[in-house]
Amino acid sequence: MKKNLQRISFLFCILFFSFTTWAQNKTITGKVSDESGTPILAASVIFKGTNLGTSTDVNGDFKLSVPENAKTLTISSTGFVTKEVPIVGNTISVSLVRSTSNLNEVVVVGYGSQKKSNVTGAISSVKASDLQNVPNGRIEQALQGRVSGVTVMQNSGQP
Repeated sequence: MKKNLQRISFLFCILFFSFTTWAQNKTITGKVSDESGTPILAASVIFKGTNLGTSTDVNGDFKLSVPENAKTLTISSTGFVTKEVPIVGNTISVSLVRSTSNLNEVVVVGYGSQKKSNVTGAISSVKASDLQNVPNGRIEQALQGRVSGVTVMQNSGQP
C-alpha cells in the first residue's frame, strides 16, 4: 500500500511539472496604426531574433503567441520606419511613422512588391499623366504601345 501511494505521488509530481513547462507561452495582442490613427493592413509583427511572427488584419489588429521571457517585438510595413517595441503586458498599441526615403526603392509588381535592388527583370513604368491625354475610354487601348515587351490583346468582352 505504501509503494502504491509513493507511485501515485511520483506520477502526480511528474504531471504537475509537465503542465508548468507547457504553460511557458503568452499571447500578445495589439493594434498597429499610422501617425494619424489609420490602421495599417499587413504590417509584419515579429518576435525579435526569431521567425515567430504574424501580420495585421484590415483593422490593424494582431495576435501573437511568444515565449514568456520575450522582450521585444519588431514591427514593419512597406513605406513606414521599422519600430522595435518592448513587450510590457499583453496588449500593445503601436504607431508607425511614414518613411519618405524608402518609397523610391519599392517596386510594385504583378505578384506583390519588392525592393528595387532585388528585381532581376526589366522594369517599365507608365505615368498617369501620360494616359490622361489619350482619348481612349478603355485602359487596355491606352496602354497599347506605351511599354516595350507588353502585348495588349482582347480575347472577349471581359476585362
